[in-house]
Amino acid sequence: MAPDATMNPMALARRAEEWTDASIERAKEVFPPESPIACAKGCAHCCRLRVLVTRAEAMVVADAVRASPSAPALIARIRAAARVETSARIECPMLVDETCAVHDARPIACRAMNSLDASMCAAAARTTGAHIPLYVPQLRVGETARERLAKELGAAGEDGALVDLAAALHAIFEP
Repeated sequence: MAPDATMNPMALARRAEEWTDASIERAKEVFPPESPIACAKGCAHCCRLRVLVTRAEAMVVADAVRASPSAPALIARIRAAARVETSARIECPMLVDETCAVHDARPIACRAMNSLDASMCAAAARTTGAHIPLYVPQLRVGETARERLAKELGAAGEDGALVDLAAALHAIFEP
């Protein structure tokens, strides 16, 4: 990802997300996980964690919301989520029927999150202190992508700071 100050924030975020996906796949080829990644459609334990994103990533998600046939319902969920006290465990407003409504536009943090044992994720959702086995290279790819995106946004004169996804979406869709 070479810096390009002429790209708009959403284009930079989309490029970072594409790089993240490609790099995760490459990491799996070079350093295969010790067991299969347990994450799959319908497994949404991590979708109840606070997600930090750049504003550019939030704009990509908002763009996907606007393009969705379920846009009015998703926007209503975003507005309802803003009324819930923020904590570490908050259901993502994009989670509908245990599935991400904007999966293709999900932020880097969501792309990087993973588990090698879904039962441990379920246990962690019920209690604190459960150890979730992770595929660390995938997390590192996400960290690298977010750091690089923040630098590219800065070079383009944009804010690369991390913000809460639900709060950023609410600000975008505020009436």
